[in-house]
Amino acid sequence: MVTELPRIVTGEKSQETTGAGTTAWGDGKIVLRCGVTPLDPTTNLCMTVDGVDWVLDEAKAKNSGPRALTTYGRHPAIEVTINDSALSPGDVLVDLNRTVKQIPQGDRKCISLDDVN
Repeated sequence: MVTELPRIVTGEKSQETTGAGTTAWGDGKIVLRCGVTPLDPTTNLCMTVDGVDWVLDEAKAKNSGPRALTTYGRHPAIEVTINDSALSPGDVLVDLNRTVKQIPQGDRKCISLDDVN
């Protein structure tokens, strides 16, 4: 999957990385890791962007750290870390989703409060 990722994400060019299953853009402003452990159900913000479910690591975001988002319901899972507050997470995810959609969606999906009864 990593070999099929776009060369440019939100105007940032891809760069070489040394870690297996990783790709980065814009001198590390955006970092993608493939093959992270799939998430268990969580109360963290789960959003669907262009047909792909993503969970925001709220603990990291709360401490003004990088915004880390992990696919939900896909195996293997993908984690995207955004290290630049000027970048829009939605724009980053839309650029990556064409490739991420190739990983099949399992049974787990984002739900809203309306779905919980």
